[in-house]
Formats: sequence, structure tokens, C-alpha cells
Amino acid sequence: AGLIGAMEMNEFAAAAVTFLAAHSVPALPGLRSTLVARLGRGVYLTVYSFLSLALLAWLIVAARRADTVM
Repeated sequence: AGLIGAMEMNEFAAAAVTFLAAHSVPALPGLRSTLVARLGRGVYLTVYSFLSLALLAWLIVAARRADTVM
């Protein structure tokens, strides 16, 4: 594994943290309503949906690259 394996695990950790943050931040009081008010409901949902799908895809790719822990 070595350095390459560590880099892959770091990518997986970064993808997981980013994915979780993207789903936690909108739950903060007032943030989601502020974004919806500024962007409009449709734009907010479209942007959030595409962001979520992109982050999920990154998480899956990073998980496939990471070393298997046994």
C-alpha cells in the first residue's frame, strides 16, 4: 500500500467528510431558508441535487480506489 494507499484513503476520508458536511450544513438554523430566499426554491433544489449527486459519485469512486481493510 505505502504512500499511494495512504493518498487513496485520504481521498476517501475527504470525500466522506465533504459529503457529510454538504448534508449537515443546510440543517443549520436559518441557512436553508436564507439560501431558498436568495436563489428561489427551484434553483436551490437543482443546485443542491447536482452537488449531492457529484459528491456521492466522488465518494463511490474514492471508496473503490481505497485499500480494503481486513
